[in-house]
Amino acid sequence: RSFISQNANLSVFVRDIPVAGDSSDTSLEGGVSLRGIGVAGSSTALQAPFDRIGAHYPNTNFAPFVESAFARVHNAFGRSVTITAGQQPFLLGSGLLLSDDGVGMAGVSVLGTLPWGGLKAGGFAFQPRNAQDRSNSLVVYGALLELPLEGTWQLNYLAERDKTGAGQTAADGVPISQANRHFASLRYQIAYGPVVFDGEGAVRAAPKHDAHAV
Repeated sequence: RSFISQNANLSVFVRDIPVAGDSSDTSLEGGVSLRGIGVAGSSTALQAPFDRIGAHYPNTNFAPFVESAFARVHNAFGRSVTITAGQQPFLLGSGLLLSDDGVGMAGVSVLGTLPWGGLKAGGFAFQPRNAQDRSNSLVVYGALLELPLEGTWQLNYLAERDKTGAGQTAADGVPISQANRHFASLRYQIAYGPVVFDGEGAVRAAPKHDAHAV
């Protein structure tokens, strides 16, 4: 079960672009990152369970794909707010609920510092790339709240609107148009010298299927 995998990345970014006529510290950042994933030397890499890894990427023939292409505003509106729009890397908490896993996600994310007790808050809305059917049938959105105390507490919320099951039938025989799922997680991080703890637990609400009569 031996094979050779290739992983190449080429990125071009421009940072710290001042905003003309803005007396605040607002600045812009933007760029494009290309990535290529390749597998050679054996057909094993395309068999289970390795095929699940390859299916995550748009292709595995070493042809470059756009991993990220985004514009970012730092200190937006003269406040400690960062806004990112476009195909971008994203990690919610430790990645237990949501992670782009190196392929980027198209959408918008906002992260800022609140004026009370060092609180940080953010929100996001993405349409993850569907590498297998490219149907763009999944939309995710959510929010996070971070509180620095003795250690850092982070509360995360994620919602999914999934239409990949459209056309299937619910238990009562009515066709399903989409499934809505909701998740919440609590993450805690703390460090005492060389000892570091980083833990996250999550819960999922029962999925809701939106059905329609035909």
